[in-house]
Amino acid sequence: LERAFLFASGSVIEELPLDDRQAPEPTTTGGLREATRRATRELETRTIKEALARAGGNVSAVARELGITPRALHMKLRGLGITAAPYRVRNRE
Repeated sequence: LERAFLFASGSVIEELPLDDRQAPEPTTTGGLREATRRATRELETRTIKEALARAGGNVSAVARELGITPRALHMKLRGLGITAAPYRVRNRE
């Protein structure tokens, strides 16, 4: 199923190859490795943004939730171009 998702040319999987002989060739520029990197980046971005929203922008809480150090999370945030500021809860009085 994962292969079918990665090699699907549209948003719907029309045919599910059962073995390597039936697997379609990668249609993305850069092949399977690049498609995997892109999918991983999108998943990490979405996961981190959702965790930041739940934690009110608290990077330490997000790091605990994700099971990584705050330093590792800061590096990941920088690499993905994400800032925690928009997710921070501000006191409104």
